Parts: sequence; C-alpha cells; structure tokens
Amino acid sequence: MPDGRQIPQFDAAGKKFLWHDLPDKPVKITLVPFDKTSALKVRAVSKVAALPVANLPIEMDDLGGGLVSGIDERFHMQPTVKCLTCGHEFPYTPAGKAECPACHAHDDWFCADCQQNKEPLIINNQCICPSCKSQGRTRGLKRIKKFQISAQGTRYDFQHWIRSGDVEVRATRDGIKVSRYVPPPPSQPEDTAEPSG
Repeated sequence: MPDGRQIPQFDAAGKKFLWHDLPDKPVKITLVPFDKTSALKVRAVSKVAALPVANLPIEMDDLGGGLVSGIDERFHMQPTVKCLTCGHEFPYTPAGKAECPACHAHDDWFCADCQQNKEPLIINNQCICPSCKSQGRTRGLKRIKKFQISAQGTRYDFQHWIRSGDVEVRATRDGIKVSRYVPPPPSQPEDTAEPSG
C-alpha cells in the first residue's frame, strides 16, 4: 500500500482477501509461492487452485495506470511415456524418437535363433533378423518394449502474472517472462439492425 502496509491475498486460514476490499490502490505487488500447508488451506477454504510455483517470487511496482495481477489456469490431456528402465516420464510425441531422454533406453529386438538382440531389418513392415536373412531365413524379431504410454492424466498449467500499463511479468514453467501487454480487442456487438428493402 502507499503507506507501506503489506496485505496478503490469503490469510493464515486460507481465506481470500478480495481485491475490491483493499483500502487503497496498491503501489507494488509481490507474488510468492505457497508452501504445501498454505496451498492445502487455500484449496479447501477459498476453492482456489493453489500449487507451489518454482519461478516465484516476482514483484512489480506501479508503472503508471495501476496494477493488476491474476492467474491463467489451463488444463489439457497430455499422453505421457514412462521409461520402464529408469522410471522417467516424458510427453508423448508421435513423431518423436523412441528413446528415453534421461537414460537413453530404447526398445530392443531379440532373435530367438541367434539368442541375441539385433538391429532390425525392415522388410514389408516386418522386423527381420539381418543375420538370419543373410542365411536365407526370415526369422522375425521379438520386440522387447521399454516404454509404457499413458493417456490418463490431465495436466494443469498455471501462469501467474502482474500487469502495470503495457508491461506484463509472467511466471511460467519455463521461467519469468517480461513482455509488452496488448489487451485483446473488445468483442464486437452483433449487428441487430433490420434489413432495409
């Protein structure tokens, strides 16, 4: 506040202090992360999604025109791949390489005749053992899967932001981004005029 007081948005019990209840216009906003206990209280009491955000705290002074802060909450279905070798999970991309980015495991192809893992020879969409093929046999290879694909989880993305004038400071998963804020154009009212004629 202009007099130096700091007013938290949530009290110790998790109750939200509403913006319009402030005694004056704020001159600075600081976004700080919730600890686990306060996040649970805020979710239970105020019914607000509250999670720790690694890229906080951030703060911003009034640059003219006042201060506004908020959170963008988005959720989406993101299939994930779990590496059965090391347990690492990563996003599934159909065109991506079938290799774990953490331990570099990949599916193996086993030949029962050679009793070895082999690099497959692809013929007519079949994986053939190259050693067996060179001897005139067309032994197929058994795929030893190292990954498990799951489409069950809803992924949440929370982005906290502060705006003053045309400047926005935003905390995302990738870091803190400072950019020029351009408000969206106002929605146009539908033309309800009667046709002439």
